[in-house]
Parts: sequence; structure tokens; C-alpha cells
Amino acid sequence: MKEEHGEDKGEAMSAHEARMDKIAIRATAWLFILLSVVGIIAAALEQETHPADFLIMALLCAFPLILGVIMLFYVPPDERREKRLQDDPHSPWRANLAWRSNNLTPYSGKKPKLVIFTAVIWNMAFAVFYWMIWRDFSSGEVSSGTVQMLFLPVAGAVLLLWSLSFALPRLRFGPALLEMDPFPGALGGHVGGSIVLNRRYDPQQRYSASLALIEWSIYGGEIRRLHFWEAVQTAHAEADGKKRTRLVFHFETPLKSELIREPDEIPEGPHCYWQLHIKSGSPFFGFSRRYRIPVYEVREKQSRHLPEKLIAKLRQNTEVITEEE
Repeated sequence: MKEEHGEDKGEAMSAHEARMDKIAIRATAWLFILLSVVGIIAAALEQETHPADFLIMALLCAFPLILGVIMLFYVPPDERREKRLQDDPHSPWRANLAWRSNNLTPYSGKKPKLVIFTAVIWNMAFAVFYWMIWRDFSSGEVSSGTVQMLFLPVAGAVLLLWSLSFALPRLRFGPALLEMDPFPGALGGHVGGSIVLNRRYDPQQRYSASLALIEWSIYGGEIRRLHFWEAVQTAHAEADGKKRTRLVFHFETPLKSELIREPDEIPEGPHCYWQLHIKSGSPFFGFSRRYRIPVYEVREKQSRHLPEKLIAKLRQNTEVITEEE
């Protein structure tokens, strides 16, 4: 009875969080719409506004208006995922759009997306103020209010530079798509694949690969990650043409029954995920990518395209560890 009560409480909390997310999205949408309408009305009421200037200001204010309307009809990802899972219950990994094809993109987390989103929204929302500042400086009529508004473009430029810092690694190494073999990874079988980098092959360069089953939770306001199982190895690197490097990895995962430490510690659910981490070089200038990959109990448990000799080589330098972060 206690377990059922705990499950019901967890579902109620999840439903409450989903409702709060919807309220926040709708409130933000109406805020953007209100800001754009106020900007257009303010431009229309200004007596000395030239028709061409009014048109420019109206166009600039239209961006947050369009964004607000889009957000009003936004459907949360969890609802879309649940709908896809109902449509294809025999392939649960396909409920995740990132796992619909065997070309997986690196997982960057929410921080880069949040920074880029904030940079775009900030500069769109205050674009009309940028234009007003430029107009005052170009005409030589700089007031104290204009000086006080200078923090808006400065903050926008900082956000844009911060966003660019997340894009530079992609420009250096390319998309670094992961092609799994097999797809999805097999629980109690093989998890392997390859990644192609837009960098010339260097025989002296070593790439470390780790595969881990991670459960995250929030305890005391901090995010804690528990590694149920983890294995590390040195990935195989080879030339892929003249200007590219191909990385190959291969792991053998335990059965689901071997991952259960206690009756109430079952490594599955929305707070558990399999992560592949490939890295090389320094943390700032080297290569580092994390992938959240699908690993399920499936019939096909063996790699199809990886050579047996390569699998044996990777198996020899694989070390299984278990630790807490």
C-alpha cells in the first residue's frame, strides 16, 4: 500500500509540474504579445514618428508577437512523446524523436539551448530599443534615458557571444553523429557504433570512451547521479578519407537482472538513461561529446558490421567500474 501511495504521489507531482509548465509557457506567450502590442501603440502615438520609422518599429515588434502566438499553440514534449509511444508500443525508443533514426546527435543538455533561446528572445524583444538608441546617437540627441538603455544591447551582445561559444566546437569537429551497431543497443548484449569527426587522423591521438547507466535525482537542492554500471575503454581510431577520423567503440552490457542491486532499485524509468561519453585532449580545446543512447531488451543482441577482430581488441581494453558521482 505504501508503494502504491508513493507512486500515486509521484504521478500527482508530475501532473502538477506539467500544469505549471503550461501556465508558465502561456504566461510568457501573453507577455510577448503584450510587449509587441504596446510597442506598436507607442510608435503610433508618437507624433513626430515618420511613416517609414513607424513601419520599421512595427516590423520589429512583430517578432515577439509571432513568437507569442507560436508559444500559445505549443505542445509540451512529454505529451508528444506519450502519443508516439501509444502509436508504436513495441518500439518504445521511437517515442524519442532523437532515436527515430540511427544517426544520433550529441546531447548538450538544456544550458546551450537555454542560452541560445534567451539570446534570440532578448535581441528580438528589445530590437526596437536598439533602433531607438541608434537613432538618438546618429541624430546627436542623446538623453539620459538613451544612456540608461545602453545595457540592453550590451547584454544582447554578451548573450550572442555566449551562444557562439557553444557553436564553435561543432564548427571544429563537425556534427559528430553517432551510428549505432546494433540499433538500439542490446541490454545483455552489444552496444557499439562509430563516430566520424571532421579532423585529420592523428595516430598519436587517443580517444577515451565510456558507457554508463545513470540515474539522477535531486537531493538537498543538488542534482546527484548514481552510476548503476559503467565501463571505459580506448576507442579505436582510423582514417576516414584524407580529412576525417572515424572512431569505433564496442561494449557488452549486463543483463537487466544483474543491474538490480536491491528489490526497490530497478534501473529504469524517466530518471534513468544510458550515456556514451567520448573525449580526447584538454577539457577546453579537446574533443568531448556525450550521447544519450537507446539500450533495451531486444532480440538482436549482436553487432552486424563491426569486425570480430576489432570487437576482440576493444573487449581486451575495456574496464568495468561502478561509482557515484
